[in-house]
Amino acid sequence: MKKKVVIGLLVLLVGLIILSVRSCHRNEQSRSSPSNTDMVTQQSTKKKSSTSEEVLSAQDEATQTLEKSDEPLDDEATQKVNASLTVAFDYLIQVTNQSDVQVTYKDKLSVTSQAMAQTVVTMLKAGYQLDISTLKVYASDSENVYQFTVDLTKDGAENLSLAGNYVTGTQQLEIASLHGIPTGIQY
Repeated sequence: MKKKVVIGLLVLLVGLIILSVRSCHRNEQSRSSPSNTDMVTQQSTKKKSSTSEEVLSAQDEATQTLEKSDEPLDDEATQKVNASLTVAFDYLIQVTNQSDVQVTYKDKLSVTSQAMAQTVVTMLKAGYQLDISTLKVYASDSENVYQFTVDLTKDGAENLSLAGNYVTGTQQLEIASLHGIPTGIQY
């Protein structure tokens, strides 16, 4: 009888140790994973091949986030997204402080997150500029949404690339992600 109790206690103790180790491991992972603001600026993804390592450009990385990157749209769709981007960036350029950013319908940013709009303002303050000539527009899984990529450029630095959505009915933009490694950012 004592043997069964001892074995039962040992099994219970081993189970508790395993649960404790798993819990500690999960806590370490959650502490070491990037926060939401760190995730906004994504480091370049690297693909490993058997013989060499290929680094994706910011534009390629942004394009990979799209639903239908193999379905580019025509000039008419591109002009619509271009018009909304122009309005949005005209506003974002004139914002003096990150905390002053407003994501409004008038500025075509009502579906963009406050954090992403603030990140774009930070990039603009660091010397990056919208290069509308790099705008590429694609179909999406939704009939009333186009997806797009566009670059932010800066002399002497690698381009950054934005990926996002354009709602056709409201002409609103969701700047969804920023790709590349920015330079000249002051914290």
